[in-house]
Amino acid sequence: MTTSTGSGAGMPLLAQRTIARQITLGECIGRGRFGEVCIGEWRGEKVAVKIFLSRDEASWQRETEVYRTSMLRHTNLLRWIASDNKDTGTSTQLWLITEWLPHGSLYDYLERSSVDQLICLQFIRSIAQGLTYLHTEVVGLSGGGRGILNAQNSKPGIAHRDLKTKNILLKNDMTCAIADLGLAVRCKNGSIDLPDSTRGGTARYLAPEFLANTLVSKSFNSYLQMDIYAFALVMWEVARRVELPEEPAPAYELPYCEYVPREPEIEDMRQCVVADQKRPTIPDSWSKLPVSTHFHHSITTQSIRKHIAAGSDHVRADTHHPGELGHQPQLTPHLPQHTLFHRQSGQIARADHIHLTWSPQPQI
Repeated sequence: MTTSTGSGAGMPLLAQRTIARQITLGECIGRGRFGEVCIGEWRGEKVAVKIFLSRDEASWQRETEVYRTSMLRHTNLLRWIASDNKDTGTSTQLWLITEWLPHGSLYDYLERSSVDQLICLQFIRSIAQGLTYLHTEVVGLSGGGRGILNAQNSKPGIAHRDLKTKNILLKNDMTCAIADLGLAVRCKNGSIDLPDSTRGGTARYLAPEFLANTLVSKSFNSYLQMDIYAFALVMWEVARRVELPEEPAPAYELPYCEYVPREPEIEDMRQCVVADQKRPTIPDSWSKLPVSTHFHHSITTQSIRKHIAAGSDHVRADTHHPGELGHQPQLTPHLPQHTLFHRQSGQIARADHIHLTWSPQPQI
């Protein structure tokens, strides 16, 4: 069994029974490339149980390793509880247990519901905050209030590599939590930790440089930029579902829906994005949004360079009480003037950096 040792991600070590034996499984609520996700009940509350088959042990182990990363705790990241294995009598299942969010994925929500302008912005902002914290290398401080840097408490920078609406979950307060870190890349002090898998994520969301085989694989910044490209596509998906006062929102569609099949292969996306230079089209109706100034500012200025705080390329955080949400670092994205969406051409491009500033109070 794998559990947290107090880094802020996961539960304290269980000394007696394993958590898998304490969970009663319920209905299956989803299936993915490595197995299925079920609702479970543990100690009177519902949890989500991602079940891997034994042949996918490497994928289970990798995702568990990433979730165990020191200080990987943020309101806009899915909360990991523990990992364990269970013998069913005929096979061994590998379990990854997280909090359960009953509203499901952002993909599911957008497919069945339109959104108003403020909810649209709330979705985008919360994803940006979660992605900002994920990307940022955070240097922790030792306990006791001495202000001494402690490398053991540090959080590496993490690139998601498979950001999409199906891997973003919806919380009860209508903000988002980023999930599914199985393909994540970590970087600490310039050293990159890559998973064994050479997959680059879901084909539809792969960045042009990956499709064109020009990605600089030894540069962590390259993986961050891939995340921002995928984030731009997620923003496009959300924005299309905004209802206007006299105009209903169009039906939900995936990015590049007019150019590629429902389940495109990498070759389909390479032809579309690299060879044909296609990009998702921005509808004319977006110019009619009453909050278009704020909306356009948010959607066109996400970026991807770490903020240099206090003369260091790290952001410092006090980890004296890592298990308490009130003490988690709050990093707010400040949005420079770099364009993701070219309004005149109606196409998506990508900006090149994210500025972070320290905020002592939690922000929605």
